[in-house]
Amino acid sequence: MGDLVFTHLQIRGSVPAFFAQTGINGIAGEMVIERTADLTRGSFKKHFDMLSQIYKRIFSVNLLSEKKSDEKQLSNFYEELVDANTHDMQYLRYQFYDFHE
Repeated sequence: MGDLVFTHLQIRGSVPAFFAQTGINGIAGEMVIERTADLTRGSFKKHFDMLSQIYKRIFSVNLLSEKKSDEKQLSNFYEELVDANTHDMQYLRYQFYDFHE
């Protein structure tokens, strides 16, 4: 392999968007997206710009379920944000993966 070096670091977190989820006794309730994609775009980009300064390239894996309506709504919103920002964020790669299937 010569001089080729590859490293991997896993960071776990929430979707970088403004949303709220009510719940009682640890049971997740209804999820509400609190800001539009246009209002979220600046914060979304700032979040990933900060990560890219530290880690350079980012591969984001979306593990939200397509079968749960709230998770699907948030997943779709996340993909909308990624699609709207990828031309400005060459360091970001995105992949959806439903491990529930």
